[in-house]
Amino acid sequence: MSVSENFSFWKEKSEIDYIPLFVFLWFALNVWMRDHFQKETTDRKRLDMLKRSGGALLGAFNRLILAQSTSGERFRAEFGELHDALVGARIPYNEDRWPNRSIDFDCCIVNWNNGQPSFESILVLEEIGDDTATYNYIELNDDLYVENDPERLFAAYMEIVYQIRCTLIHGDLDIDIEDIAHKRVVRQLYITLSMVMEDI
Repeated sequence: MSVSENFSFWKEKSEIDYIPLFVFLWFALNVWMRDHFQKETTDRKRLDMLKRSGGALLGAFNRLILAQSTSGERFRAEFGELHDALVGARIPYNEDRWPNRSIDFDCCIVNWNNGQPSFESILVLEEIGDDTATYNYIELNDDLYVENDPERLFAAYMEIVYQIRCTLIHGDLDIDIEDIAHKRVVRQLYITLSMVMEDI
């Protein structure tokens, strides 16, 4: 093995694979949901209950998204990175059911109505100026703002977590999970979800 090959081999071994870490974190979340929503019989129903009631997870998300502290600033920056990663990866929702829909902050499933998703944006798309009331938005990073409604943000975020979980666990031939853009999405989901679940 040449020096170059040896270097490449060890460098590749040093890279963190966030895919199994995210899946394991999903399993932990699933156990938590099973314990808290025992009457619900499926992951989908438990997730919908979580999105409606939130409990301790919503409380943790609220503290992070609103906190004027280092941890709050870090979470908002990582949350903004998640949006950028999703835009770059262009991961579709179920193509058979919802063609031409990609998972990102501008196309979130916040609610379901009669078994059909309601695709909504959580982004603040109007220009933010000095006279814009700060209670209308949350700044994630430079020029990226989301609505100041932590409950809606949490519902959209948990749906994104679930949709990417479905892609990873059930497989999707249109997704090349080895692609760097898709790996970046999984990385950002792992980082943000681990922050939300840290004190649970």
